[in-house]
Amino acid sequence: MTVALEKGLEDIKNELIKRGYKVILSENNFQSADAYIFLRSCSGILSGGIGICAGQNGILMINATNKTANDIDDILKSRLYSPLF
Repeated sequence: MTVALEKGLEDIKNELIKRGYKVILSENNFQSADAYIFLRSCSGILSGGIGICAGQNGILMINATNKTANDIDDILKSRLYSPLF
């Protein structure tokens, strides 16, 4: 799974790499990603302000505010923020 990260999430980046994820920075142009992890706002990706393209199954948007690397790993594995019920 390829994960794009907003600048400033280096701690999460290092942990995700250890867990086997391919991690790219959102500043890199024209890269495909399965998930986009951001802190401030996802408006950059929605307006085309960064060079990230959705992967084959779309792109999972994750706000990293108040989330640990474990939380994000769980979200990536389930592709859900929380249980439906």
